[in-house]
Amino acid sequence: MRMGRQEARDRLWRILEERAPAAGDRLPPERALKDLVGCSRETLRTALAALEAEGQIWRHVGQGTFRGRAPLGRPVRDALLLEAATPADLMDARRLLEPPVAA
Repeated sequence: MRMGRQEARDRLWRILEERAPAAGDRLPPERALKDLVGCSRETLRTALAALEAEGQIWRHVGQGTFRGRAPLGRPVRDALLLEAATPADLMDARRLLEPPVAA
């Protein structure tokens, strides 16, 4: 029997309460969470998106999923800065950062 989105969200919430009780705590990776919840990754991602929309968790590609609201100053979309940067912008940034680091 296939698990519904609300049931997956409720189970995920219980796991969140047990494994990441404080703001800033990291949740297990999606592969582990799907087994703990007992659903597919697609259903898990829907449940994660619902909790993220409620401000209960925040996600960052390459870093993980964390309890609480996203830190201030975090772009609305992580790729936003990369999409807006031109090759010239990247070279300017390298010219500013690399010489002091090399020195």
